[in-house]
Amino acid sequence: MNRPVAGADGDVPVIAPMLTGDTRPVDLVTIRATADRALQERASVPRRAEVRELTSALHEHLVLLVEAAQHRRDEAKGEARRHWAAVLNRGQMDLARRGNTGQSAVQYLQEIARTCRYLTDLLAR
Repeated sequence: MNRPVAGADGDVPVIAPMLTGDTRPVDLVTIRATADRALQERASVPRRAEVRELTSALHEHLVLLVEAAQHRRDEAKGEARRHWAAVLNRGQMDLARRGNTGQSAVQYLQEIARTCRYLTDLLAR
């Protein structure tokens, strides 16, 4: 199980890449940075090319995160297993909705970015 590594001052956890041997490597730092970029405050709507680029990257990241969440769910018991199942369901729903949403491309981007950020936080514990 991957645990956050203490930062230089010992107080701030640093998100490290998750590599358990049971799942593909998941670079939580890169995923978190991509999600943060998608969710940053902007003065105007991002360009279509940037929305497509970020959506594609986050979609690929979400596939890895869902795989890692499935592994965590399978290892968990009781309430923790139900929590992982709910989180996993959210990730799978976001993947299934790609291109089939009634919302704008920017709204979909922000939704999957929030899901990716939440999953990176959970997986870093």
